[in-house]
Amino acid sequence: MYKLKKKIFILIVTFCLISVRYASAQQIIITVPNADFLGKNTTMLRLSDRYRPFNPNSANFLSTSVYYGIGAKSEVAVGVTGIDFNASNETAGLLNLGVKKVFFITDRFKLTAGSRIDINLEHTKTPYNFNFAHFSYQFPWRDLRITSGMFTQNEVPQKDFISFSSGVLLGLEVYIIKDKLYFVSDWVSRKELVGNYGIGLKYKPTPTTGIVPGILFPNRDMSRIFFFIAAAKFFN
Repeated sequence: MYKLKKKIFILIVTFCLISVRYASAQQIIITVPNADFLGKNTTMLRLSDRYRPFNPNSANFLSTSVYYGIGAKSEVAVGVTGIDFNASNETAGLLNLGVKKVFFITDRFKLTAGSRIDINLEHTKTPYNFNFAHFSYQFPWRDLRITSGMFTQNEVPQKDFISFSSGVLLGLEVYIIKDKLYFVSDWVSRKELVGNYGIGLKYKPTPTTGIVPGILFPNRDMSRIFFFIAAAKFFN
């Protein structure tokens, strides 16, 4: 428990020490990519920790990612994830690569598509790939945004790189205090590791910073909850 608290403390301190110029965006609801995108030459640093301190199946997923706006309402991302399965003393390291593109149907209605590849840095395995497309609509009332779409992934454990299994994505974002505090929730179907119901808050102390604490309920066993915290900083 002490190690987990220390990691969270380091995460928040690192986030607070970064000083950069103005840029504004929010890229992920909790685990589902949302319809926001980075402007050209804008960068986002995101740190996140998904952890379960309880037995059985205690685990910790600590990630650091950099997102970069390449123009044309598109962005790319690169990151690393360290995984620690405390119960079995197993560890793993992943290289994360991603891309996302947003299409405006109207000012409030968007189509977003993207892909992520996770490459195991310790073992020769077929990379995991996750591809998604969803529609989102933002209502005038409290900037309520509803997201709905689908995803494909290769089977776990990964034997083939081509995505064969598919599922559903859902998301909700609504402000409690405009431009400061949001209620966020999302759901990813299926019972593999990606399948979760997430609920949390998104706090923006400044236009260029964001903190998201939340709880994840795995579809395969809703009682085996994970805690989640993420911190992001945007700069030009």
